[in-house]
Amino acid sequence: MTTPLDHIPLLAAWLAETGLDSLDLSGPEGSVSLRRGSSSAPGLTPAPTPGDKIDGAAETFVRSPGIGAFLRAHPLRDEPLVEDGATVEAGQILALLRVGAALFPVRATASGVLAAVLREEGALTGYGDPLFDIRPSL
Repeated sequence: MTTPLDHIPLLAAWLAETGLDSLDLSGPEGSVSLRRGSSSAPGLTPAPTPGDKIDGAAETFVRSPGIGAFLRAHPLRDEPLVEDGATVEAGQILALLRVGAALFPVRATASGVLAAVLREEGALTGYGDPLFDIRPSL
């Protein structure tokens, strides 16, 4: 069984992205209170934001639309929905999030080249986690 203390990095990341000032959770195994302040929590790195530049090229990060397990391919298929380095169009399905038996699409937020996959297959993702890096086509 896990306790709230096992999930502090994930909870802190969610709190930072929501705009809320505090989060209080309690249960039979313990409780945790998180408050936003002017300093970052130790050991947490802010996620990249759209428009960050790497090697002088603007990039767009496709972020998770919810929480779930990250899947590059449909569970009944072996090949990924999109190959690394492929040209993608805005709105194209790049991956899936599995929540229980339900599958939810992760769509490209911009057109360009799929430069990097930022999550491992099956990794749990939180809302807003960066999943893909899309670079403009040249």
